[in-house]
Amino acid sequence: MSEIVRLDKFTTLGVGGKSKVDFIQSPNDLHLIDEKPLVIGRGANLLIADSGINYAVINRLFGIENTADGFIVNSGQSLSSLVNLAYARSLGGLEWAYTIPASVGGAIISNAGAFDGQMADITEWVEIYKNGVLTRLYRNDINFAYRKSGIDGFVVRAKLKLFQKEQEQIAVAMEKYRQYRRLTQPQGKSAGSVFKRVNGTSAGYYIERAGLKGKKIGGAVISEKHANFILNLGGASARDIYELIVSVEEKVKQEFGLALEREIKLYGDF
Repeated sequence: MSEIVRLDKFTTLGVGGKSKVDFIQSPNDLHLIDEKPLVIGRGANLLIADSGINYAVINRLFGIENTADGFIVNSGQSLSSLVNLAYARSLGGLEWAYTIPASVGGAIISNAGAFDGQMADITEWVEIYKNGVLTRLYRNDINFAYRKSGIDGFVVRAKLKLFQKEQEQIAVAMEKYRQYRRLTQPQGKSAGSVFKRVNGTSAGYYIERAGLKGKKIGGAVISEKHANFILNLGGASARDIYELIVSVEEKVKQEFGLALEREIKLYGDF
């Protein structure tokens, strides 16, 4: 049954107005997708307007099946939880995803990645639901590219193919990546990286050199630790964050002649 809720509690930024919401908790609920709503998994990489949106679906399709060389996993499952399970089974290929706050479905659609790893490297097949039809796409049918894929539809589940690796090596890599993120990325409410890399260079490089670290609008601030992160300090509105994003785009364009491409997705009226 649909209910009206605020979406701020379903996003990592902690902002977002009201919406009609349905929860997908089993394949029997997939018909709800036909209304083409916003689908929210772990809520990262999203900025939802203060005025809200008309309709959203919260993806709660959890579940993992072990295979000889990896997992078949439902799309609402936490990506980070798979890293721990892979470690327990001495399977490598997912260490880069440790502590990333994403669902498997969202990670595949955006081809999430870090430290020279990405979802495209480990995705064997994906089952997509669209217009009442469930279709399986294999790796060669998906147009994976930097931080995007050619997937058009709702990811229901996927087969992730990993490889045997010594547990000690996996543990060392997980700790290395966790420490790197702790030292280089800010703690607190954020959506992750706001902008994509520019010709192989972090957008944060240009944002920092444009003198924008620490810039505040309302309750939102550009992180002092990593300039490609915007933090909700508490009480920030979606409008505050949006205005910071636009100010970054304008300043970097002015200073370097570069048009930054957003990694964060905006929904609603700004």
